[in-house]
Amino acid sequence: QERLKAVQIKNAKDLVRRLEDLYIDVEQSRINAMDEGGKKTLEQMELNHEKELLAIDRERQEFIQAKKDSAKAEFDAAENVKAAKDPNYKKRTFDSTGIVLSDSENAFFDNKYKATLDKQAKERQAYYDSLKKSMNDYLAAYGTYIEA
Repeated sequence: QERLKAVQIKNAKDLVRRLEDLYIDVEQSRINAMDEGGKKTLEQMELNHEKELLAIDRERQEFIQAKKDSAKAEFDAAENVKAAKDPNYKKRTFDSTGIVLSDSENAFFDNKYKATLDKQAKERQAYYDSLKKSMNDYLAAYGTYIEA
């Protein structure tokens, strides 16, 4: 029963991950098929930003899973020691529901996420600034339609 539940949860997580990867692949293919230009550049930047945030989310989930795996290994080892000392001892099953990130671990991932969002905002602004500069350079060199 407990083993079945663990397998079902793992399968659900794997499915979500595969669907996320599929979405990224489809979006990348769509962007690759676009004509070169500002829209393609901007959409590629946005997809890259999405992939960065997804990587942080996955890193957080992997960290939680590593904590659960470590706690389970310790729990199973302790249960084996108890069972070895007392033949009548009935081993308990491990419950990982109480294993979560500590406040400092959460803060680490939150800060990493925020720093990434800040970096992405700067990249977006730099892109728009370069577009503005290009337009200003063009207008300085060739003037406007009205001036012609």
